[in-house]
Amino acid sequence: MTNYAEDDSLKGKAIDASKKYYQTTYFSLCNALKEAMNESEERLTQYIQDFEAQVDSSPSAKIDAEGLYELGKMIDGIESKKEALAQQMNSGSEGTMQNYRSELATAYKKKLS
Repeated sequence: MTNYAEDDSLKGKAIDASKKYYQTTYFSLCNALKEAMNESEERLTQYIQDFEAQVDSSPSAKIDAEGLYELGKMIDGIESKKEALAQQMNSGSEGTMQNYRSELATAYKKKLS
């Protein structure tokens, strides 16, 4: 691309427009892609280093994705049961509390009479 942009053997308005387009569009696009690739490479290196530091540094280390998925499903099931139990306890205790309030009000009225 640089050779094309610097080539003076080709002349004309279309060639000039094409060169300008390459210089303004493709060069900046290529630079952005280079930066993105460098950033990706740095992040991948950091990810691997973090994995080795936090999980397992052996070269044969593998993540059991299926096992993690199943574990996630189990955790979701336990969370659902926990929420259902909390709702049952709240609704059950609310009824019990209402009964206690009613009994207390009745006893208070009897005492005042």
